[in-house]
Amino acid sequence: MQALRSTGYEHLVSEQVFEALNRLIAEQSLQNASSSLKYTHLAESASEAAALAESIAVSLGKVQAALESQDYGVAYSLLRELLLADTSPPSLLSQIANDCLHCGFLHFANTGQTSSFDDLLSLMSSASEVEAHPNTLYLIAEMQQEHATRQISTDGLWKNLKELRSLKEIAKDDPEDSAYVTILEGLCLRRIGERGDKQCLVEAEETLSMLSPNKHSRPIEALNNLAITQIRLFSVAGDHDAIKRAKSTLEMVPALGKNPSLSEYQAYPKFLNNYGNYYKQCLKLSKASTDYAASIEMYTAAERYWSEDDAPYEWAMLQKNKADVRSIFITQQGQVDSALLLKAHNEILASLRHRTKENAERQYERSFNVLRRIEEIARSSGISLDSENQEGS
Repeated sequence: MQALRSTGYEHLVSEQVFEALNRLIAEQSLQNASSSLKYTHLAESASEAAALAESIAVSLGKVQAALESQDYGVAYSLLRELLLADTSPPSLLSQIANDCLHCGFLHFANTGQTSSFDDLLSLMSSASEVEAHPNTLYLIAEMQQEHATRQISTDGLWKNLKELRSLKEIAKDDPEDSAYVTILEGLCLRRIGERGDKQCLVEAEETLSMLSPNKHSRPIEALNNLAITQIRLFSVAGDHDAIKRAKSTLEMVPALGKNPSLSEYQAYPKFLNNYGNYYKQCLKLSKASTDYAASIEMYTAAERYWSEDDAPYEWAMLQKNKADVRSIFITQQGQVDSALLLKAHNEILASLRHRTKENAERQYERSFNVLRRIEEIARSSGISLDSENQEGS
C-alpha cells in the first residue's frame, strides 16, 4: 500500500491519522491534497448513494474535523454511530468499521481505559456481517497486547505471542504487514522478558534485528523497540554489552520527517522516552550529572507529544520516569537536595493519578515503588513532604 501524501495539508497530525486509517484499506492510493481528504470523498460518495446521504456526509465531515484536532474519542463516537446505524451504505461499512476500531483503540489506550477494549471487540462482533479489512486482525492483536501488558500476569502476553506467530503466516507476502507483525512479536517477547524471562529478551532482540530499517515504513518504531529490548538486556539480564548496542541503535533512529505516518509519529515520543531510559541506565554506572541531565531532557522533550490532557496515561509514564531518575541521582549525591526530592515527589503523585491499580495494575505497581523509594529518602533525611503533597493535590 502506498503511503498517504498530502503536500497541501496544514495539520501535520491529521496527515498521519489519515495515513494510518488508509493503511487499513487494501490497495487504496490517494493522489493529492484534495483527494487525500478521505472522509470528504466518502461524504461526496454518500451524497449520491441514498436519500439519507446528507446526514451521513455531515457525520463524516465531523469525523474528519475530529481527526484533524486529534480528538480520537469524538471520531470514535461518530464512527460508532454510523456503524450501528441501519442507514449507512454497505459500501462504506467495512471502512467505517476498521476506522472505528482504530480510533477507539487510540482513544482508550492514550487515556488508560483499556477495560473499554472489550467494548470495541464486542462492537466488531455485533458488526459481524461487515466484511473486514485484512489488517483488522493485526490491529486487534496489537490492542490485545496493549491490554495484556498492563496486567501482572503474563498469561495474556503468552497468548498474544502465540496469535502473532499464527498471523505471521498470513502477513508474510506483504512486506508492510510482515514488518508490522514482526514488530508486535518482538514487542511481546520483550514485555515478557523484562518480567524475568531472559531468553525472551534474547529472542526479542533477534526478532527485531531481522528488520532492515530501509525496507519498510516503520523505522522509528522498529529501531526504538530494538533499543529498549537492548536496554532491558542490560538492566534485567546483566548483558553489559547490550547498553552499547542500545546506544548504536538509538543513533540509527531517523528524524521525524515532514509527513510521517501515524505509527511513526506515535513512535517518536516513545523513542525520546527510551533515550531517557538509556541515560538513566548510564547514570547508574557513571553517577555523572550529565547523564542525569540528558535523561530529564529526553523525558521533557517527549512531553511535547504527550500532554496530560491528550494522552494522560503516556504522560504519567514520563512523570514516573522523571521521578525515578531524580531519586536515583539524589541517592548518589552525598547530601539530599530537598527541592529536587519534592519535585520528584510531585511527579510521582501526578503519575499515580493516571496509572491506577484499576486501569494498569503492573504500571501502578512500578509507579508506587518509586513513591515508596522517595518517601524512604525523605524519612531518612528528615524531610517533610506533607506541604508539597497539599500543594500538588
